[in-house]
Amino acid sequence: MFLLSGTPYTTNIKHDVWKILRAIAREHVRQSWGDVYTESGFKALLDPWDDKFETRTFKGKATADEYKAEHKALGQEIARVCSVYTLSRDERSLIRGKSVVRDFLGECVCFEEPLPVNNYEEERRRVDNTLRAKWGESCVLNNRYNERMRCMCYSTRFALWSPKHAGNEEWWSTYTLEEAQTHVRTWRLVEILNEGKTTGNKVVVFVHRIFLLDLVSKVYLDIIYLMPRLSSYLVIP
Repeated sequence: MFLLSGTPYTTNIKHDVWKILRAIAREHVRQSWGDVYTESGFKALLDPWDDKFETRTFKGKATADEYKAEHKALGQEIARVCSVYTLSRDERSLIRGKSVVRDFLGECVCFEEPLPVNNYEEERRRVDNTLRAKWGESCVLNNRYNERMRCMCYSTRFALWSPKHAGNEEWWSTYTLEEAQTHVRTWRLVEILNEGKTTGNKVVVFVHRIFLLDLVSKVYLDIIYLMPRLSSYLVIP
């Protein structure tokens, strides 16, 4: 299993919470519980997780931290009420003494292998220079630095990529397996997919960003084309 993002549990948490809260009951039912349980109330609850939250100003609150503290208390109250209407099961849950969920993660064998670092310093300089050329010197202090680096450390093409290129075969037409192997992480991905063909083991690839989905799809399909019997899966959580 190759976890491209470092964890399979990565998604838009704000979107997930919003959908879960809305699914608990219809709007008119939730409104009878109080205004904070309405559509507008849920939006206010999730407001501190807005992408531009840190740069905004707040009426009657001196800092963003005060605003967050107020919403934390509100969130705890909403969780107390809404938890009554939800049913959560995990590997510890029992019904009549029997497990209701198979503990798949507990059955996994964790094997960690360090990435090779032969040319990593040269790669790091190349990525760092591309990052600064695209977003300026202050980019390393920006709260989006880690998000960009998640993609940049797999390909410097991310500096030129935009969502409008998603799924654009023409944009990716010049990307080759040789280029993929100029980054240690994509080189290891190619190696693992090749190992899957040799051993017959199935490979599960989790992706974290649309750019990475595009990139992995290109690598995956190129290997499939070169090795038609490759036994692998591409999983998009």
